[in-house]
Amino acid sequence: MMSSDGGFRRLAVLIDGDNISSDLADHLFQEVAGLGIPRIRRVYGSDSSLAGWRAKAKHFWIGMHRVLPGKNAADIKLAIDAVDILHRQKVDGFCIVSSDRDFIELALHLRRDGAYVIGLGKSNAVASYRDACDAFFTLKSKAAPAVAPAKTSGSPGLSGGVAPKSTAQTDAPGEVVTSIERKQIEQKLKALAKGRQHVPVSELGNHIPKTKSGTGRLKTRLKAHGFTLVMTGKALMVEVPHAAQAFHFR
Repeated sequence: MMSSDGGFRRLAVLIDGDNISSDLADHLFQEVAGLGIPRIRRVYGSDSSLAGWRAKAKHFWIGMHRVLPGKNAADIKLAIDAVDILHRQKVDGFCIVSSDRDFIELALHLRRDGAYVIGLGKSNAVASYRDACDAFFTLKSKAAPAVAPAKTSGSPGLSGGVAPKSTAQTDAPGEVVTSIERKQIEQKLKALAKGRQHVPVSELGNHIPKTKSGTGRLKTRLKAHGFTLVMTGKALMVEVPHAAQAFHFR
């Protein structure tokens, strides 16, 4: 996925290790691979929670951030770091990896300040948390192993988390949204527009490969790619990007 300056979108992947099991790591990074470049990767949790993440942290170059045992300790540390990263303008968007409704306000705050927010969590995540994000992906533990980033010198360590630049993208059919698909959708939109500023999502769906989930899934794919969706009457429309305009955030 492209950022507003024409490059791949830089992402901060912040994982609530007290809420999300390392069993979901493979599917998590399959999804992230299609959304941008995960420049910052961190998992937060108590010693017991992080113990299960050690192997995956080494494989995916995730910085492990230990917090003392206590209610919402990992949530608070994750939120503080997210705001710090936002103000330092290190990334274009955030992947908040949790099913916890406590992150609703954080997601809304980040979006108000112009960041693109993607939620990734389990199927029990409440609707209000899903709606607070620009897009939400449900993680499953039986996904095919994701490709680990190319290793460079150094180690993620306990306070690390800035990942080496990687262009590896692993496609999971019907799940991972790739930059190639984004370009194909953009080209199809421009071909269908014929002077219009918006094209019905249903019309677009007739001209691109369908998924098993139908139009609802297409809506999620469009949102994940950064397209702007608007309601006109009873029709859901997608904005047509101008020829010289890069993708932007909502």
